Amino acid sequence: MIASLVAAWRDGRTISAAPVMKLLPDGPAFFVECWKACLKIPRGETRSYAWLARAAGRPTAVRAAAQAMARNPLPLLVPCHRVTGTNDPGGFCGAGHMGERTARAKRFLALKADLLRREGARIARA
Repeated sequence: MIASLVAAWRDGRTISAAPVMKLLPDGPAFFVECWKACLKIPRGETRSYAWLARAAGRPTAVRAAAQAMARNPLPLLVPCHRVTGTNDPGGFCGAGHMGERTARAKRFLALKADLLRREGARIARA
């Protein structure tokens, strides 16, 4: 089932939330609500962690929403790459010490941008 869902994503088809939700493990209730909300973000679009927290029913739990995305067990199917910081790509892997992005963080942010480009989002190349 996972292979067919990944193939659907690759082919640009919309993935229904129902089969993805069946694959998700149990988790904290708020995390599950964040994962459900993330599934509603249209392909090629982004939303902020603040939006995600509101959509999951806890508008002030922005950091908890970010943790839910960090613990997303199906990162391509529950498209956490579509969730960004309010003012920057943020999330996905976080920043390094004193705001400097580590080499690892830069690679992950490049991957996030590539996934969004594959979905048709307009992302500037670094």
